[in-house]
This record gives sequence, C-alpha cells and structure tokens, in this order.
Amino acid sequence: MDITTRTKQPYNYAVLDNIFPLERLSELRSFLTGFSGWFFHKQSFFEVYELNLDEYEKSDGVLLKRTVPEEENISFSIPSDCSWVKDDSVINELRSFLEQEFLVPLDSTCSICINCLVEGQSIGMHNDAPRIGFATHRFVVNLNPDYVDSDGGHFYVLKKDGEKPEIEKMIRPIINTGFAFESSPASFHAVGKVKEGSRFSLIFTYWHVGNKVILKQELAEKITVLKEEVLRNPTGLLPLILEESKKLQLKEALYENGNLFDYALELYALLKSWGCKENLCFAGFAFACWNKINAEKISDIKIGLGSDTLFIAEYFYGLAGNNSPDLSDQPSSIQILYFAHILVRKRITFFSHENWLTEKEQLRGIEGNLPDEAGYLYNLIYK
Repeated sequence: MDITTRTKQPYNYAVLDNIFPLERLSELRSFLTGFSGWFFHKQSFFEVYELNLDEYEKSDGVLLKRTVPEEENISFSIPSDCSWVKDDSVINELRSFLEQEFLVPLDSTCSICINCLVEGQSIGMHNDAPRIGFATHRFVVNLNPDYVDSDGGHFYVLKKDGEKPEIEKMIRPIINTGFAFESSPASFHAVGKVKEGSRFSLIFTYWHVGNKVILKQELAEKITVLKEEVLRNPTGLLPLILEESKKLQLKEALYENGNLFDYALELYALLKSWGCKENLCFAGFAFACWNKINAEKISDIKIGLGSDTLFIAEYFYGLAGNNSPDLSDQPSSIQILYFAHILVRKRITFFSHENWLTEKEQLRGIEGNLPDEAGYLYNLIYK
C-alpha cells in the first residue's frame, strides 16, 4: 500500500495507491457489473445504489444475504473469489493502517458496503461529522478500471470556511486507489456527477473506541427516554424547576444545537437514573445552567427580582432554601456530576479524539467512585 498524499489540512486524510492485489479488485468489479441485488438509497444530497455487506455472512466460502429466504439466496450471493472483502485479515489490516496513520484507537466493529453511482448520479457536499455512536473513520477503495476524466464521478476534498466551499483536491476514482479520512466538522467532501458508465467504490467504516456504535442506544437514545420519564412523573424538586424554568425562559436560551432547558433537564434525569440523591440531581440542573453562562450574569433573562439579574445557579439553589445544596453525605458528588455533564454534552456535540483524550485525563481515578450504571458507561467509553 502506497501513500501518495498525507495531510492534516483542511482535515486528516490520506490518498493511497496499490491497496490490494489488482486481480482481486478486478474480479470484484466484474461481479458487481452483473449484480442485481442493489438497494437504492436517496437522501437530500445524494442518490446511490448500495450493497451492504453487513447483511451477508460466509457460508462454504460464499457470502449469502442473511435476510433472504434460503431458496432465494442464489440471487443474493457473492462468489468465493469476491468474499475476501469480509476476511478478518483485510478488516484488521485496514484498521491497523487507520490507527497508525491517524494515531487513534479503533473499536473492533467494522461496517462494509459497496456504492454504485450510475450516469446522472452524484453525492453532494457533506462532512460525516460524528455524533455520539456514529462512525469516525473511513477507508474508501475505488473499483473503476479504464477510468477517464470524461466519465465524471471525481472525488472532491473540500475546504469550507464560509458559505462557498473551495476544492482543495480532486481525486480520480481509478481502480486500486483509495481515500482514508477522519470524520470531523471540517471533513467536507463530495462526488461529482457521473457522466458515463457506472462508478463503484468499496467502503470500510470504523468507530473510535470512545464512540462505539452501541453508544447511540446506551447513551444518546437512553438520555432522551430518561428525560421523557421524569417529565411524565415530576417528583422531588422537579416541579419547582419546571415552574421556574418557564420564568427564566430557559427553553429560549440556545445551547449548542438545542436549548439550555433540555440540556439541564437531561443532566438532572441522568443523575436520577443512577440513583443519585435529589439534592445532587438538583445541583446537576443548576450546574448545567452555571456552566452555560460561564459564571457571568445573564442580562437577557429576567427573573422578576428587581432590576438586577442573578446567577441562574445561585437562584435555583436559593429556591431550594439554601445557598448551595448540601452534598457532604456524597463525597464523590462533584466527580459524579462532572462525569454526567460530559456524557450529556456528548449527545449534542461532535466526537473528536482530542476531546476524548482530554476527558480521559480529567476523569483519571474517577472509576471507583461512580454508581454502577455510570461505571458501565465509563468503561464503555474510556477503557
């Protein structure tokens, strides 16, 4: 495997050549030309035919689609001379390359698919920026022999500082060349319109160990459910929080891609699900508000206490009848609260390896002080 381009600008990517034995890719391309089991996938910025190899498993050297009745498998099978694409040795080799090239640890999960664009199809500009549980790294292998520029379907590396993107690099999708990259808010790319013939690419997708696919269910979706549950049955200090949040107009206060109220309530709900005492859950809600304003007074949120505005956190603490909640019986409370804060932020921010390293360092030694459910999430993300 030869690296022809390696750069961190405008994002981390590498352009490659001589990735696999050419005869292997030629056999795969020959098979795909006559394959009929494609899935047509259309979104606002692209339309493409897909062959999802995650739905196939090996049987006597042949890849068979699991979801098709046995008598129909002959129409949804991939021959033995092409089944190498799902070999562990291939998956592990590419994973090792990505880990060494981008200096990241990757999970064992790998998703493999083949894309086919026909005349008139293209893939618009996008960045694949990873939310929690979404893929972080991709390795694309082109499968197009005898390619000429007039065929179209060029791969574009894009730089987008303002409204209008700039073409940083144009890559011809010639057979046995490839593109490996790290997904981020800056990783904009696109595929130009195919003008003649069909354009095939083999795509291996990987996840950072700190952003495993299971986290979509175990954290992102679960937090939404927990928030809905506490709203259906508000207990403890929550009725007070809900009433005062309306006065403070927290739903109108923007935070990341949502609003301050939802973020604070999710932090409250997560702490409550861990079995934390009400005063710590309450402190979590206030901390979320405090963190947002960064210890500055908010002048655009009036709380009806004269002309002066107050710190939101101090205000909520005061409503509880004290200047601050008594957490003396929960010696690890600050660590628990901070960990919950990190997890809730993960749901509304993009994942990055650098942030993961920072979090891991900040949370050093916290594992033994966490409730069981929190400890499970810690191990899932940082171990």
